[in-house]
Amino acid sequence: RLTSRKISSGIGQMARVYKHCVIGHGMMGTAASKYLAQAGEDVVLVGPSEGKGIHGACYDEGRIYRILDPRKCWATLAEKSIADYPRIAAESGIDFFQESGLLIWGVEDDFLRQTLDVAAKMHTPLVHMKPDDIAAKYPWLGIPAGVELGLLQEKNAGHLSPRKLNLAQLKLAQASGATHIDMEVLEVTHKTSQAPSAYPSHPEHHISMQIDDPSAPVFSVKTSGEEVLASNVLVAAGCYTSLLQI
Repeated sequence: RLTSRKISSGIGQMARVYKHCVIGHGMMGTAASKYLAQAGEDVVLVGPSEGKGIHGACYDEGRIYRILDPRKCWATLAEKSIADYPRIAAESGIDFFQESGLLIWGVEDDFLRQTLDVAAKMHTPLVHMKPDDIAAKYPWLGIPAGVELGLLQEKNAGHLSPRKLNLAQLKLAQASGATHIDMEVLEVTHKTSQAPSAYPSHPEHHISMQIDDPSAPVFSVKTSGEEVLASNVLVAAGCYTSLLQI
């Protein structure tokens, strides 16, 4: 596998070039960093932790997880992800999910029919419930008039803490050698051989590229405090991507 490179700087020092830079401290960024690090790749995650900048779309403390979905692609992805939850929790020591089951109900419309069809194709265990069955099993639950069918997924469904999952993934990434720079990304640019870095607020970080392979891509990821160099950049900033200067 490829490892990090070194380039000479304009101040006579060697600057590290990571193989991979993941931008974003959300659930996508921390997961990507973990899998790259566990595969033996050289990776740095750049993004602020919660409360230090644009952190991610996971400030909520509770989110439903389930396999049931009218789209098979989403149900398949959910099934594979949920199957990995116990291992992530065990290896990180962070308990981030609670198995409690999922009940959905409504009229027998396209949504429920497609959900049933996908569940049958994927052999997802389900309990079919009529309104009277729901009322008997959950007497404290008010069932709206007009409900025709309920679908109960008793296993591999419940709720999780995205914030704790985020911390668990980052902990595992770092345990496998990933580096985390706890700063907000301001700009991403592509650097060419012999091209000086433009970082006006930190002139001591100006770098003159002198590498063995001038055609090899090098990206400059600038934060509020330092510049990170990488051969590859994965942007996992979600809806905040448009705020980056790329």
